[in-house]
Parts: sequence; structure tokens; C-alpha cells
Amino acid sequence: MENFFDKFPSPHPFDVQERISNGFREPYDLSKESRLIFPEKLNKSFKIKTALIIGSGHTEGIYHALRNPDITYTCIDISKKAIDASIKDANRLKLKNCTFIHANFLDFNKEFSFDVIYSRNVFQYLPDAVEAFKKCFNLLSDDGAILCTLASSYLYEDIDYIRDVVLELGYSYNNSEDINEVINFITGLSGAHPSKSRAFNNDKILDEKDFISRFMSPVHNSFSIDDLFSTIDASGLFFQSWYNNNLYYPSALLRKESSKHPSFYDRINKLDLLKKWDAICRLLRASNDRYSHTFCLRKKKELEFYDLKLLNKNSSFVSIRPYQVIKEIQGRSGYYAASSNYLKKLSEGEFKFLNYIKKPKTLDSFFKEKISNINSSDKKNIIQALNEASIIYLYE
Repeated sequence: MENFFDKFPSPHPFDVQERISNGFREPYDLSKESRLIFPEKLNKSFKIKTALIIGSGHTEGIYHALRNPDITYTCIDISKKAIDASIKDANRLKLKNCTFIHANFLDFNKEFSFDVIYSRNVFQYLPDAVEAFKKCFNLLSDDGAILCTLASSYLYEDIDYIRDVVLELGYSYNNSEDINEVINFITGLSGAHPSKSRAFNNDKILDEKDFISRFMSPVHNSFSIDDLFSTIDASGLFFQSWYNNNLYYPSALLRKESSKHPSFYDRINKLDLLKKWDAICRLLRASNDRYSHTFCLRKKKELEFYDLKLLNKNSSFVSIRPYQVIKEIQGRSGYYAASSNYLKKLSEGEFKFLNYIKKPKTLDSFFKEKISNINSSDKKNIIQALNEASIIYLYE
């Protein structure tokens, strides 16, 4: 894969400093979202000191080093071109908190452990993701966190389905004639063909580099909910939480009441947790926000599904998620919660609750507080719905 990423880096290089100044933020931003990553009760001395970035590419290491100058980053990538470019950028920006290493992650070793390990859209390009996660387990400190993004099969199976045929026929990303032929073939498929739809974005054909990354990568794996949790279980790690709950919960995405399918919501919502998440992903697979799963893994069993456990602890603190905006929308009634990928109309009770926690509060204080137009019987439902929509988060 080294030659592939030398030619087709992912993401494509951009001016990181300029994007940050324009408000660009990646998921699990350590400077603003550390309590989302580490929601457990922390010692006063707790501090994130070291982080490993796997597949740092041209931009990932630079981004984190700029955002968090007090954290020391070790950045590795299989592409020497990406590493050389990152070293050049780090020198230009006079960054002293990052080191760039040209290495295959599976061959990488360090004598010390890391507080945080980032892996964004990397492990799907390895033959065995379980081996990669086991490697992470050994490199992670006992209280550390792995912040990971993996390709979602709910969208990528439409791509992988045809990509396998392309590779079997011997087409190569190194040959311009092959590239043109594959583009012409896929864009010429029937309009209803699911693989063809993935070659377009808003009715425009993808940029050639993006097309090649999707349809001509020599190795690519994608993950369903079952695939993902089987992989995590085999690694010895534990799933703590999603970054975006609103991609997985019925309450965030489906109407609770519909004359056309009155029992549909309740049937899905009664499923076991993993089956519920899988059902939502299957139903909404056509959406472009289904390209990947982004989640946090930990080494300790007690932190498994921890956001759900915190919902049942009255001592938990609750706060509005960073980068969440509560606003009115011109021409519409009521108030909305808005983030980069999600918009939810708030009930009156939800809006009043969010006003109540402009400064973080404990669940216990909320349950005891008398707030107009919020019935005591509705309070738990409000908190659960806002958590499932990733509008709030909880911590100890």
C-alpha cells in the first residue's frame, strides 16, 4: 500500500493552519473534548501527555500538534512522501511537539506507552484489523484511549462489490488507461446500480483521486456492526462509546409516530442494542454520513458502554457537547440543536433542559429541580433522547 498512498494520499494535502483558523475540527478534539474521551472519575493530576497517530498522512499529525501544543505526538505513516511533507511543514510552522516516522504500523515498536492512540481510516487497509487492535492494546497505557474510525460496510459494500471485480480483471491504479476505462465502465452502469451511485457526489462525478481511492485501492475492508464488535472482542479491547450517537439510535433519526407504519419505531427500539444499531445502519445506508464508524476503545472492562452506565448514575455530570449550537431557524418554529452533520428540532422540555445545563449540572440536581413545563416523569426520557442525539454528554 505504500506506493498507493504515495500517489493517492488520504486525505489529500491541505493548508492545516488555514483550515483550523476557519473553524475546522476533527472528531475527538483533545483540547475541547477530553472529558468526552475520558468520562470516568479522574485524578486531579490527570493530563494527556503523549499520543500516537497511526497513518498521519500529510495533515493529521500537523493538525493535532497545532491544536494541542502541550501534548507530544509520535506520528507514523507507511508513505515516505507523506512523512517527508509533514516534516517539512512541521519545520515551517516551528512545531516542537511532534515526531514523524516512516514505518508500517505492524512493525512499529516503542519502549513507552501512549495516553491516546489515533487511527482514522487506517485499519481497513490492513489484512487483519484484529492484529492491528492487539498492537494498539500493547502500545496503550492502562488508562489510555484509542480513537478510531473504520469504513462502514453499510455504504462501502456497494463500492467493494464492484472494486473486487475491477481488481480481478487486472485493472491498476498505476495505469492511466486502466483508470479511464474503470471510470467509464462504472459511470456507464445502469442508473439504479448501487455501485454507480457511489461514484458521484451531489450528481457530479467524483474527483479522479477520490474515485481511485474508492474503486481501485488494492486492499480495503469495511465493517458492519457485527464485524466491528467481533473485531473489538477478539482484540481484548472494550467499546466505550460512539462519537456520533445520532447515527445509530432510532430516537435521533426516526419518527416515533407515523400513520403509515405506527409500530415501526417501537419494534426497532425494542431490539437488543447491537441489533438496533445494525437495523438503523441498514435502513439509512444510502446517506453519505454512513462512510465510517468513529468510536472510542478502552482497556478496562468497567469502561465498556460507559456513556450508558453514566445515564444511571445520579452523580454523573451532564453538559452540552462542544461545537453544539442551539438556535432558531428563520421560517421555522421552535428551537434546534445543530452540529456539523445533524439537526434536531427540540421539544420544549429539551430546550428548557439545555438552558438549565448551560453550566454543567449533576443528574441528581436536575431530578430534584422543579422546572416549568418539564414533568418529573419525562426527565429521564429527555436526557436519554439528547444523549442519543449526541447533543449532551455525561462524565464523572
